[in-house]
Amino acid sequence: MKGKGLLINEIGLGYAPMSAYDFRKLIMDEGFRDNVFDSQLYIIAQRKALTFNNFNFREELKLNFEIRQDENPSIIKCTLPLVQENITTDLSKRIDLRLHNRKNTLEKKIGFPFNGTQGFSIQEIDANGKKTKTLGWFSPDKLFQNHWKGHIRADFSANYRKMCEFKVHYV
Repeated sequence: MKGKGLLINEIGLGYAPMSAYDFRKLIMDEGFRDNVFDSQLYIIAQRKALTFNNFNFREELKLNFEIRQDENPSIIKCTLPLVQENITTDLSKRIDLRLHNRKNTLEKKIGFPFNGTQGFSIQEIDANGKKTKTLGWFSPDKLFQNHWKGHIRADFSANYRKMCEFKVHYV
């Protein structure tokens, strides 16, 4: 039988999409390097940036924020419980939230509610106030990926699928 064939491939991302800026920072982290060391496929894609906005703690140990996308009127509200298996379960140690916003400079400080934040990390702090380890690092994309793969629990006010669409330029 002669005819046209159909080839279907599914690609499971080993790591969430990230900007060149985030990659440059993360590649210095040993755990990240180990995770992507044997990567064989890289994709260059484009879409409007996603950011975290309006951070608050309405409930103890639950981080609330919004995820927004440039030129998209949709806003997704999220509640992220900090006490869970893949973030922290040891409440005897202090945890700190570090916001990562490349627009925050010595000359221009981005204050509360920290709109336009590109990422955040959750760090464990010892009794002397020193960081002992990073418990988690999240960009909006990494948060979405960790959620849909079942690695973390989070409550979203809407479906985030549309925000995950990219224009692929190169594989």
